[in-house]
Amino acid sequence: MTLMPMINIAAPRALVLTPPAAAPITTAFVDQNGAPVLLTDIVRPGDRCTIRTRQGQEISGKAVIINRDQNVVVLNGGGKYGRPVIACEENIVKIKKAK
Repeated sequence: MTLMPMINIAAPRALVLTPPAAAPITTAFVDQNGAPVLLTDIVRPGDRCTIRTRQGQEISGKAVIINRDQNVVVLNGGGKYGRPVIACEENIVKIKKAK
């Protein structure tokens, strides 16, 4: 005797996907009027940024790529091939604008 798997022939339910509610913008940077400013609005390619790692070490590098979707900046940390370093609002310490 062979057992057959049970098949549910009921009408499929409609799958409704709703996008998550947009979260309010929270940022550590403010302009002179006190309005929030995103990190990607401040940093431009060529700027020198310093970040602090989880271990407390400070690393500086030149801004190379600006990602506005994730609000992060990719830094060139130096070295023979250019070590990529990710700077976000939580770990950034200092920004020196390019000339």
